[in-house]
Amino acid sequence: MNMKFKEEIIKSPPSNYVAYTYRFTILNLNPQMKYIGYHKGSVDDIYNHSSKNKEFAKVFSDSTYEKRFEVLGYGTKFEMMNMEHKELTKVDARNNVEYYNKTNAYPAFPEPDLEKVEALYDRIISGEFNVGKESIDIHEKMERLQPRAVNIYSEDQKIIRQKIDDAKGNTDNCTPVLVLEKRGPNGEDVRADGSHTVSAAVASKHCVDVPAARIPPEVHENYSEPELLLLGDIVNASPKIHKKYTDIDTAVKFIIDNFVDGSRHDSDNNIKCLKRMRFAGSRKSGQIKTILNKAKKQIDEEEELAKGRTRIDYRIFPHSETIKDVVEQYKDKKTCSLYLSSGKFAVDRVLKTLYAGQEIGKKDVMVVVWHSSKELEKAWVKTDRPFWQNLLDDLIDDKFTIDFHEMPSTMSDGTK
Repeated sequence: MNMKFKEEIIKSPPSNYVAYTYRFTILNLNPQMKYIGYHKGSVDDIYNHSSKNKEFAKVFSDSTYEKRFEVLGYGTKFEMMNMEHKELTKVDARNNVEYYNKTNAYPAFPEPDLEKVEALYDRIISGEFNVGKESIDIHEKMERLQPRAVNIYSEDQKIIRQKIDDAKGNTDNCTPVLVLEKRGPNGEDVRADGSHTVSAAVASKHCVDVPAARIPPEVHENYSEPELLLLGDIVNASPKIHKKYTDIDTAVKFIIDNFVDGSRHDSDNNIKCLKRMRFAGSRKSGQIKTILNKAKKQIDEEEELAKGRTRIDYRIFPHSETIKDVVEQYKDKKTCSLYLSSGKFAVDRVLKTLYAGQEIGKKDVMVVVWHSSKELEKAWVKTDRPFWQNLLDDLIDDKFTIDFHEMPSTMSDGTK
């Protein structure tokens, strides 16, 4: 964007981005008219806008109109397409007299709208949908919206049951069971949250009813299933009394369930959702890093399986014997050898092996490397191997040599 405007609000860009989402506002019109779009390229490109609205084009080219240019976000092309759609949908731009946009655009792929989910969450915790107590018979056999990553939390259910029993079957302090009315495939009610409360109440000696909150169809029909599943995870992140928290495995499942071709497992939206579930950290640290790494590993494994391939784990038999055999094949009068995982590359083991070998005249080391995940394999090829190769070459005297042999990472699963 090489033009100058009355006002410019440009967020500091990340070191790497493919596209950005922007908004123009015409300041000296009443009302102030706006246009939202996205652009694949740099914010410094020679680029103006992508609007086909003739009225906007006329105003944009007329210097008497004062304009504000804002960058709303940076990311991949698909992320910015989604941001454009979300911003336009938020104000219903196609039907909004203050917008030049003729459509609300289309997302590149479906992803949960966190702000929209938060709005429903606020209505739930306000008690808007509470209907009082209902017989546990109504809830015992009700289907859940979707099973969690782990279905049985016996210890948590035991604690809830004990608390209900201690209260002589009274469930006043239980969080209401959340029901989506007529959401099932045949128009039946489904449970969005509260399965552990229901299970514990059924197991209790004296309990006959549980508090419930019912969301009517005219409210939840505007929410996708991923958004309602995210709602359940957010509700579980803020328990009133004892209930099962959203755990790491459930969060991993959330990331995988919302992954489609062209999306990123570590998108800004996913990270915002994980933070809202009360997980700590970032892309590069803490619980969020752990969740993203686990999700990426499973996504890669599923992609390999779809191609008729499966990843080889050299820690288990018979592959553990194969890698040992390869190491033995490299050993001779001049060469010593060892194997390491690229994810846990231990340079001290390489140096110790070389040190022990030189005592008996060996001056070469062959490091046999294997990759436990696709992500680690990419990192090894792109950054890790060049780094370690250069570092070791600088540290080691010219009379010694260190080389690498990479084991096959995948093999046929027998289906193709």
